[in-house]
Amino acid sequence: MKNSLQKNRLPQTYGLFLDGNIIGMFQFTYEDLSVRPDIYPWLANVYIDEKYRKMGYGRKLLDNVKNMAKENTNFNELFLYTKHIGLYEKFG
Repeated sequence: MKNSLQKNRLPQTYGLFLDGNIIGMFQFTYEDLSVRPDIYPWLANVYIDEKYRKMGYGRKLLDNVKNMAKENTNFNELFLYTKHIGLYEKFG
């Protein structure tokens, strides 16, 4: 994780903190789906700690994805591979 805390290149990791503790995270990375190495960047490793789920923290985390991508990368789009149908579509 230490190697992905950067602004000028990928991977980039962003955390959601509550009272000084990390409760969620997401990454921008060059590869997330090994069968599609031809497309990038990826939104990957989106995670909210189990005890904080269904409390709005996932929404708070995902609401920041577009802002962080716009501020810290020059990419016009992000790719996402997930089995969670209907979740990420809400966030564009």
